Amino acid sequence: MKTQIIALESHDDLVSVRDKLSWAKTPRVLLVLPKSAKVNLRLLDWKVLQRHADSLGAQLGLVTRRASVKRDAASLGIPVFVSTAAA
Repeated sequence: MKTQIIALESHDDLVSVRDKLSWAKTPRVLLVLPKSAKVNLRLLDWKVLQRHADSLGAQLGLVTRRASVKRDAASLGIPVFVSTAAA
């Protein structure tokens, strides 16, 4: 199954990430959060992104090591990986 890997930038917000998700034409989308910078997305933002991915017919996954993002993703059932290779 093909996976689209989307690297996020520190300045990305809900609207820009949602727009990037819309470009993906694969059944799986992997959002890679930056290691050094923090992407400011809240639990509600992740829920909106998850629903948008569902509406596109895609599975959403995250690559991050941030505990707060892992916690939010776990509460929504979004899979989190430590690297793109692990995904």
